[in-house]
Formats: sequence, C-alpha cells, structure tokens
Amino acid sequence: MRLLVTGAGGFVCRSIIAELLVHPAYEIIALDRAFDPELVQRWAGKVDMVTGDVDAATLSTIDFDAYIHGAALTASADESGMTPIANLRANLDPAFALIEAAGPNKRGILISSDAAFRETRGPISEDVVPVPLGLYATAKRTIESMVDTLRTLHGYDVTVIRFGSVYGPEEKVRETRPRLSRVGQYINEALTMGTITADAPDETHGWTFAPDIGRAAHALLHETWNHPLYNMASGDVMTNLEVAQIVQQLIPGTEIVVSDDQLPPHPRQGYLVSERLRDDIGFSSWTPFADGVAQIVHAAQTEQPS
Repeated sequence: MRLLVTGAGGFVCRSIIAELLVHPAYEIIALDRAFDPELVQRWAGKVDMVTGDVDAATLSTIDFDAYIHGAALTASADESGMTPIANLRANLDPAFALIEAAGPNKRGILISSDAAFRETRGPISEDVVPVPLGLYATAKRTIESMVDTLRTLHGYDVTVIRFGSVYGPEEKVRETRPRLSRVGQYINEALTMGTITADAPDETHGWTFAPDIGRAAHALLHETWNHPLYNMASGDVMTNLEVAQIVQQLIPGTEIVVSDDQLPPHPRQGYLVSERLRDDIGFSSWTPFADGVAQIVHAAQTEQPS
C-alpha cells in the first residue's frame, strides 16, 4: 500500500509513521512543508519525503493508494499573522484538495480533535455532537461533518480519527504548533529548571500516547469502517497536578510549585472514550500514562549532553 501521510514532520504524524514503518505492507510517502534534519537522516531510504503544500499542484505529482491527513495549523490567527478567514482556510483547503485528488475510492483517514467542542464534562462518545468555538475548532468540526456527508451520501471511503490531549516523544514547538502539551512542558521544566509550575492543578484532561495512535491507525487501515468517526483515547484521565507528580517521581529532585493564581475552569474538562474503536476493530492496546511518560523522560535524558 502506497500510503500518503500529510503533516508528516509534525509531532503526531511522525509518531504514526514510526509505528507504520514496523509493517512491511506500507510504502510511505511523507508530505510536509519542511522536515527536521534528524528526521531526514532517520527516514533516508525508508520513507519517500516530499516537501511542499497539500494542494492540487503537489498532489498531482504523488502516486498513492490511501492517505492519512494530519497536516494542521493549531496556531491562532494572531500567532500565525493571518486574518481569521486565512487561518480557517489554512486548515480546510488542504483537506479539500486531498479528498478531491484522492476521489471516492482511495481510503482516507482525516484527523480531528476534541477542540471541536467548546465545552465538555465527563465521558465523550462519538454520539455527542460538538458545538465548536474558535477557528481551529470550527475547521475540525467542518472536516468531521464533511467526511460524514461524503461517506454517507456519496460513497467515499473516508473516516475521521479524533483525539484529545496527546503526549509522546520528540514533542517540540513548531511554527504550526506553538505550544507544548502539559506533559512536554512539565518534563522540559523539570529537566532544565528542576521545578514544575502546576497552574490550574485541578484541571482535568484525557491523555493518549502518540505511538498508540500509530498502532491504532494501522489496525484501522485494514478493517471495514462502520462509522465516519472514531475516538482514539486511552481513557487515562489526569489532573495537571497528577501529571506533575508523575513527572516528579521520574525526575528525582524536581520541585512542584502550585500556582496561587485562581484561573477560571477550563471549559473542556471532559474526556474522549473509544469503545467504538474497540468494538469495531478490536483495538484497546493503550500505553499506561506513567509508562508513556517514563519513555519520554528516558529519551529526553539520553539526548541531553553529559
């Protein structure tokens, strides 16, 4: 299978590709605007890397059988220096171009986020309808609705995978993703400063290990899709303080500083559940949160200069 992965140099999609490379069934074409030098070296001879935009001109040069569309801009309009409409189009136009280039018969997985919800509480199944607020949220909800329509009314072989808070190795700030996750932020603080500032300590998020998304995507690519949307979530729900305490246990000597600032509650305190993924394709192999964080800490400590 010649599998095209867009946004391939980013945090989540490079984790997906790392897992797919384990399987000889794939010939992977990685598309991104730029690739980190160490990634180019690692993928040399293993991945066909294409530098460019996800647009009709670039896609016309690529021969592919199926795709995972992960290219996304999470930076706000202000952060990206765009007008609101240009920021919205930066997430929607590539999806339109890719689906149009692929046509109805090529299998396609598009990526969404729980950011499509303006507010959540408790467990969130795929049957809960998002009400978005914000440009990124609106784009993701639009992609979900578009896939549902194309699949249900026009026979396109497409589906969406949605996840919440993702953590994993090689997380870094990029122009298109200007913020680290809480996990990445806390590990970086602990290793460089010896402290963790746990603001909003009672704020709750559901966490999923990025490599698990790659394993789930592999399983999904080889099964019948009964639905236009699948949550990918481990079920590990942690407060910010609990995350900080796990990092502290793994990096001895780290001090946790609980912020005294009284921040308003985050509107998304809910968490995705993935029973549909388990029931449809039998996937439930999620890395326990502490084990995933331990892998990141070990990799970060190994990379640090002695």
